[in-house]
Amino acid sequence: MIYGLHAVREALRAGTRPLQRLLVLRTDRQFHDLAQLAKAQGVPVHIEPPQAFDRLAPGGHHQGVIALIAAKSYD
Repeated sequence: MIYGLHAVREALRAGTRPLQRLLVLRTDRQFHDLAQLAKAQGVPVHIEPPQAFDRLAPGGHHQGVIALIAAKSYD
């Protein structure tokens, strides 16, 4: 799991680890641009309530954005 606007944006740009899902708290412009980047890469985007973010990243500074990362393959 990666959380925070800048960390998630860089993970999407780098493309080194596939993301399973992007969770966003709001739909304002800042999040819209991030969601568009995710959708262009085939990453599903879900708008979630604040409680979901607090549950997934307790005490973390998620800034309303969490990316769930696909499991790493050790083939």
